[in-house]
Amino acid sequence: MAAFLARAEEPAVEEPKEKLKILFEFAPDAVVYGEPFTLNIVVNRTNPDEISVVPPDFHDAFRIERLRTEARIVRNAARGGDRWTVFEFTLTAVEPGLHELGAFEVNAPDETMLTNPINVDAREAKSDLRAALAWFGQDGLSKAPYTAAVGAPGEVALRITNWPQDKLYPAGELPMRIEPPQNAILEYIPLTEKERAAGTVLRLRITALGGQSVKIDGQSVRYENLDIYIPPLTLAVPFPAMPGPAKKEEAGTALPEEGESPAAVATQVAATEVKPVLFSGAIGQAGKFFFIFRTGAENCLKRAESLWEREMYAEALAVLRSGERSLSAARVVKETRKRCEDALGLPVCPDETRLPVAPLSVVSALFLLAAVLLFIARKRSHVPAFCAAAAFAVSLSALSLLAFSYFDGLSRAVLKHCAAYPIPEENVQTDAFFREGEPARIRSSSDSWLYADSSVKSVLEKSGWIKKENAVTAAGL
Repeated sequence: MAAFLARAEEPAVEEPKEKLKILFEFAPDAVVYGEPFTLNIVVNRTNPDEISVVPPDFHDAFRIERLRTEARIVRNAARGGDRWTVFEFTLTAVEPGLHELGAFEVNAPDETMLTNPINVDAREAKSDLRAALAWFGQDGLSKAPYTAAVGAPGEVALRITNWPQDKLYPAGELPMRIEPPQNAILEYIPLTEKERAAGTVLRLRITALGGQSVKIDGQSVRYENLDIYIPPLTLAVPFPAMPGPAKKEEAGTALPEEGESPAAVATQVAATEVKPVLFSGAIGQAGKFFFIFRTGAENCLKRAESLWEREMYAEALAVLRSGERSLSAARVVKETRKRCEDALGLPVCPDETRLPVAPLSVVSALFLLAAVLLFIARKRSHVPAFCAAAAFAVSLSALSLLAFSYFDGLSRAVLKHCAAYPIPEENVQTDAFFREGEPARIRSSSDSWLYADSSVKSVLEKSGWIKKENAVTAAGL
């Protein structure tokens, strides 16, 4: 008993403290003369009374405005999170120019550490700044094109090249309006969040209709306290050379014959170079679905892959969009469709309304059968007629959704690269151009013509008559 008490009275052995660690949080490029800025020293200790932070000699270049201490949870992969102490210094640069910010001394009961000294450039504040913008190519990084072929859509991006470091890029649209030239069609393309974060403020698709050049005038706009200048853009439009008699007789020539309209020339212009798309990963993901839903997704992706490899891009996208509407495993099909549209250089296209055929068919059949059985057994089993009516209503609703999906799919199409006309005749002036793989709705038809309306929301009133062979519909799959 005495031995047990002696062991119980032995003092507990304290665990050794973790080695002192420091995180130094500071953005030296964001310091403006006369304006307060903050820097944080984060220490891996939970009790701030055990720690002291000694600032360096500022040599009259900086002034301490405030010192605040708080706790913070720092994520740790092993333990999930540790509690650290934050020492927040609020300083003001007293003089503009380049100054050295010396080392901060962090003292703990068992250890002392120093931060590294850094150079701080205190910039002078300006009440009125001027930001510069520049035109770039489709990727937003390469130089803007110098030429534009007749009927061949090309994209340009307007990106900020000189922006105050203490200001965020514009979150919304800048107050600017680009006047469309008379000899070109301008289409505004919505910006993604990634493009906005990179400083892109405008993206245009330009389709030259003719003339010697396409000109976009420069302009100045005002955003908050900034004067922003938008430079002009000029694209030379070389006139397509008409072939001589010898050229006409050459087999396989792609040059237009005499008397062909500019729209006919436009349809022969090659589309943007197509990026490679790998379908193997998507087919592997489809194989992870439940076996009932797996087969349809795999068949859809393999068929689209076969068409894509044969450069039948519109047909491949039509197959993917059909699967996106009707398959239960539509998610992997939709992701593949988006990658294919990106490879063709298309803007953000709308998704398909998902109405899976297999589950709706099963629900319709089961509830119809339940309604029939309940109706037959209502007198013998005293089943309320309401139950049979409710089962029949559910079956009818599922059947209605199936019918809606079928007839709605008949009006949808994926278009090839082609010209559209205001009337169903080829010998008239071209009204619009559709890109390879662009989704559209078929509004009406006439003999060998279809009236197509673009489904891309960024395209304003882009519609016209096209030849039936330039549209891939559900009936043609």
